[in-house]
Amino acid sequence: MEIGLGNYELYYKGFSNEVLWPLFHNFSTYCNFLPKYYEAFKKVNRQFANTVIENLTENDFVWVHDYHLINTAKYLREKKINNKIAFFLHIPFPPAETFKRMPWRTEILNALFYYDLIGFQTPWDKQNFLDAIKFLIKDAKIKNENKSVSSIKVGDMKSKAGSFPISMDFNEFSIPSKNTQIDIKTKEIQKQIAFVKKQKALAEEVYASNTVLKESMKNLFDLVPDQITLSRVLMDKDSLIIYGITPSKDTYNFLLGSPLRSIFYSSNTLFYLRDDGWFRFVSVNKSQSKGE
Repeated sequence: MEIGLGNYELYYKGFSNEVLWPLFHNFSTYCNFLPKYYEAFKKVNRQFANTVIENLTENDFVWVHDYHLINTAKYLREKKINNKIAFFLHIPFPPAETFKRMPWRTEILNALFYYDLIGFQTPWDKQNFLDAIKFLIKDAKIKNENKSVSSIKVGDMKSKAGSFPISMDFNEFSIPSKNTQIDIKTKEIQKQIAFVKKQKALAEEVYASNTVLKESMKNLFDLVPDQITLSRVLMDKDSLIIYGITPSKDTYNFLLGSPLRSIFYSSNTLFYLRDDGWFRFVSVNKSQSKGE
């Protein structure tokens, strides 16, 4: 089904993603409540309904997904379609205080009543929906059938709302994980994690016992000027190794090299010219000589 670029801009990028998406995620300040967006939303939902009708048989079950198509059931019912129709919302439903900020709040709620079943991801989303009904639809009658499902009656319309958390297929992931290659890769990753933990413990030990390194690390980021970017900092038993990028050797020597030389027993730096004219550098700073 083609909706045209104009409708795409107003219906999808407009009402769906500049009204419903931020509103339902409780970001109403980001909403653009433009009337032309809602007109396009209704128009395209009617197109979807007509396309469904063209392909529908008497016993088909119609399952509509997500906020882009909230109004579809309404237009199907207007065409005297009596098939069972369900809806599932894949994003949160906002609190009533947020939902009521939308100019078309009542129209959207009423459109949902045309579904036989309205599904939400969590009990909180379902409860927010029921709270919005109580707040906005005074003659609505709500009855909790069980922990997950509630029945709703508004005038002659009857519907049900339920929370149906979506979960993954455990076996789909569990069974392949027993593959030999995956087992080998898992052990490699575990070894890498163990190595990182060991290095971290060593660094913490060095940091705690070496006064010079402790002071240098404490002041290091205050020493780094805006022109120089650090990419990595490593600690050894008696040294601090710094990796970074500088626009020139002089910039490094004057702005970072000189302070480092004043802190450490020795400070030596290697430079590598990059294609863009900047330099990568590795600075090795020793807190004491090997003989000490």
